[in-house]
Amino acid sequence: MAHSLLGVLVAFLHSAVPSFQRKVERFLEAPGDVPAPDAARAIALANCVPPFRAFSERLAQFGHAESEEPRRQAHAALDRVTRACGHHLTRRLFEDLKPHFGKLMKRKWLTSPDAFDAIVILVTGFAQTLQPLHPEPRQVLVSELHRRVLIEYVRPLLQGRLVCASAKARARVAARLGDEARQLRELFTRLESASPWLDSVVPRLRELLVLEDTAALQMEVGALARDFPDVRWVPRGHRGVTKPGVAPWG
Repeated sequence: MAHSLLGVLVAFLHSAVPSFQRKVERFLEAPGDVPAPDAARAIALANCVPPFRAFSERLAQFGHAESEEPRRQAHAALDRVTRACGHHLTRRLFEDLKPHFGKLMKRKWLTSPDAFDAIVILVTGFAQTLQPLHPEPRQVLVSELHRRVLIEYVRPLLQGRLVCASAKARARVAARLGDEARQLRELFTRLESASPWLDSVVPRLRELLVLEDTAALQMEVGALARDFPDVRWVPRGHRGVTKPGVAPWG
């Protein structure tokens, strides 16, 4: 009986035409002439995931070996629903963040914290809107938010937006990166991100700025590319690996 019910649940979530998963995705996509669903509806849909997941687990735990595959299918469909809701919820946030990320790693950034402060304020305000979200999908969303914010933060540095022509200039950039890395770590600690390992990417970039040994620099860039594959370490058209994306280095 439990195995049969699990099969029905999988059909509802994934196999039916249209399935719950596909209905959620279509609802959140909303055609161009239809207003996008508000955040409250996306949160309500995401909050459906934990009960469905718990139900599938209860049905699968009766010990039937055949239950493992439908359990996996149910969880995969629910993961896609969570990601779709998270993408919908963060879409407007990243539209608002884009102009502020565009001001990072420029000369004015070295003397004014305004752009970075605006990023922290927007992310903090967005997190407050997630209070009705169940802890399970919230953790997934915050971890993905953490990843995307850090990628957008380091992107302008790796694109060579800021020119450091002297050791003094590199030291100033390193100091600013160190301070903002600390603030980002504190921000996502408050948000209870499940991906604290992401916080090491900016401090490790900061260390690159003060490395002078070419062999050590190449090894560290290689290690960063391995540990953070989502980040493009060498900008297109950049020959060789000296300092990642920042040139000339003097």
